[in-house]
Amino acid sequence: MTENVDPGVAQDSANRKTSQELFDAAPSEYVHPNTALQVLWLLPQNLLIAGLKIYRALVSPLYGDVCKHFPTCSAYGLESVTRHGAVRGLGLTVRRLLRCHPWAAGGIDRVPDGGRAFHTVEDLPRIMLLNHPTPEDRARLLASCAPAAGAHRTPDGDATSPAESRTGTATGTTDSA
Repeated sequence: MTENVDPGVAQDSANRKTSQELFDAAPSEYVHPNTALQVLWLLPQNLLIAGLKIYRALVSPLYGDVCKHFPTCSAYGLESVTRHGAVRGLGLTVRRLLRCHPWAAGGIDRVPDGGRAFHTVEDLPRIMLLNHPTPEDRARLLASCAPAAGAHRTPDGDATSPAESRTGTATGTTDSA
């Protein structure tokens, strides 16, 4: 007995990559500069990313799985620096480390939206695939990177709402402690 399968569904499932295939093909967390000035500007961010990756490879395995939060503090730090840059990413990481103590309730603690934009799942760096394991979670992440309707681009490529571009203030990002 043959089963009727919608060709669109069959094609869609053939185009989907498994999580392991996505992870294997994912780009690194490093930000690749295009100009000499960007090399200097992005150097602190890339050095922090390198330091966090070394910590995750050498020190983190010695402690084992002891973190009460998801993602772990080092994964949170790596994602925050990857998404938000050196200064804001480091600030978010320090705030997270201050929330991580023996009396903490733990649970899911996501990096705030904003920062660097990713347009497709294939553009997401490895740490973001690890920290956002489900397709629904990745779709939410990509939606948070999409500029709002009527948004304008600043010279450095960030999206701002029409109100922000008139006033020069950014009110769209908030942190929750």
